[in-house]
Amino acid sequence: MKKNTPHDAKAHRIAQTATNKNVITDDKKVTTYYMRDPQGNVLAVYEHKRGESGNGTFTLTPVL
Repeated sequence: MKKNTPHDAKAHRIAQTATNKNVITDDKKVTTYYMRDPQGNVLAVYEHKRGESGNGTFTLTPVL
C-alpha cells in the first residue's frame, strides 16, 4: 500500500492518501481529510473512496 501524507504549516496532518493495488473492488484509492480548528484540534474526518472509474463516495466522521 502506497501512502501520501501532506501537512500544514504547523506540521498537522491535513490529508492522507492510500492506494491499494491489491483491492479487487473500485475502492482502490482512499483519501482521508482532517478538518481542524485554529489550535490544530481535529473537528471532523472526511474519507473519500474512489476507484478507477473516477466515481467516489465521501463519508463524514464527526469528532467529539
